[in-house]
Amino acid sequence: MKKTVKLSLALVAAAALVGCATKPAQTTTNTATTTAPATTSSVTTTALTPAQILQQTLASLPNKVYFGFDQYNLTSDAISVLQQNAAVLLKNPQVSIMLAGNADPRGSEEYNFHLGMKRAKAVYDYFLQQGIPASQMCMVSYGELKPAAQPSDFGGNWQKAYALDRRTEINYNQTCQGAGANQ
Repeated sequence: MKKTVKLSLALVAAAALVGCATKPAQTTTNTATTTAPATTSSVTTTALTPAQILQQTLASLPNKVYFGFDQYNLTSDAISVLQQNAAVLLKNPQVSIMLAGNADPRGSEEYNFHLGMKRAKAVYDYFLQQGIPASQMCMVSYGELKPAAQPSDFGGNWQKAYALDRRTEINYNQTCQGAGANQ
């Protein structure tokens, strides 16, 4: 038994010494100096114009706010989206927006048209309060005419589809034309 313990201790000590061994540092002497030939790159970078930067900024913004059933009051989520958009609009007064109100298909076509306009107006009024001039915005209602989704998109779950229909879209660099539009 004593021989086994001594042998085990000897093996552990040997392993520790081998594991801790360091390699001697290698030294190299460079007697010749070489110079690499200059190379030219064929990659060309193009800086974005201010207009392109603005377009990328607008494209990256969330542009929809959602409403509850038969509602047109702004939720905290909607206000968060609108704050982001207002900050960009205030810095870029040349950018026009069309606010498009929408509704789900429950209710009459006339009722949904008016509800869509109330939703667009809620967003319009918020932007006015933030200092965006009325001349920069217009409103239109599509009522139930432009659904965002179909119940079949959600395995027949009409509640999910209709929730996406209850919205106002912020459409940049567009103007309102035709019936149902308010400038």
